[in-house]
Amino acid sequence: MDHLDKKIEEAARRLLSSERILLATHEDPDADGLSAMLAVMLWLKGQGKEATAFVQGELPSYLKFLPGIDFLSWEIPAGEYDLLVGFDYADFKRLGLDEWVLNQPRLTILTLDHHPEGRQRGEIMAVDPSAASTTILIHRLLRHLGADITPQIATCILAGIVVDTGGFLHANTNKEALEVAGRMMRAGANLPKI
Repeated sequence: MDHLDKKIEEAARRLLSSERILLATHEDPDADGLSAMLAVMLWLKGQGKEATAFVQGELPSYLKFLPGIDFLSWEIPAGEYDLLVGFDYADFKRLGLDEWVLNQPRLTILTLDHHPEGRQRGEIMAVDPSAASTTILIHRLLRHLGADITPQIATCILAGIVVDTGGFLHANTNKEALEVAGRMMRAGANLPKI
């Protein structure tokens, strides 16, 4: 098992053991960050977990079709959380949670990102710049968890891949991106709609 696989395994354990979870992506979210967060949110809701999905800034109208969009909160939540999961943010300041974190005494930070390591934060850092999108990492995480990939989760994962690869035209399009895209279509994601 390589270093990243261990981080994915650690992330899975932490998601399963946490009671109150805050999910967050960067301000003015793009398809990859938002889709990654919503895919995990949909899975957590299916597990009966208490989770909040936080974003700040404008939500592009082209993303309003994403499953789980109704779970989004533009308000920083009150109360104590034991896990913060940051998606696709590259720089922790882009989450808008610097002050909030200072008031969370039991908080563990988990980062899932395909940007090179730099200004992310976390006790658990699952970062892979070779991944075509952050939703690729989410696919790896959900497979590790043995999760049922519903059509809604598949749509989120595929949306992140499609946008971050420029419709499979950018240089980051690789074998894994194409294989995962095929799996998501078989799981019910509608590529033409995305």
